[in-house]
Amino acid sequence: MSNIPKPLSCFDPEIIPEFLIHICRCMGFTEPTLIQKYAIPICAKKVDLIALAKTGSGKTLAYMIPLITNIMKSKNNNALTQIGIFWHSPKA
Repeated sequence: MSNIPKPLSCFDPEIIPEFLIHICRCMGFTEPTLIQKYAIPICAKKVDLIALAKTGSGKTLAYMIPLITNIMKSKNNNALTQIGIFWHSPKA
């Protein structure tokens, strides 16, 4: 599909705000994990994504970074009502 963006090679300040990159680094992510490399650019373009990765792989950041970034970029005060996430977590 032509609308799927290329994966990240690093936490790119052109895609991710600096303060989020700083948070990632403070959490121990010096470069994007495999799930983050692919999911962040896809979610940033607001393309639907279903992903599976092991616990501790950085899935939460992979979804939340684009969500926070898109909310911050929105000029609409009702941005939260226009963003949808379905999150399924199996029982431990």
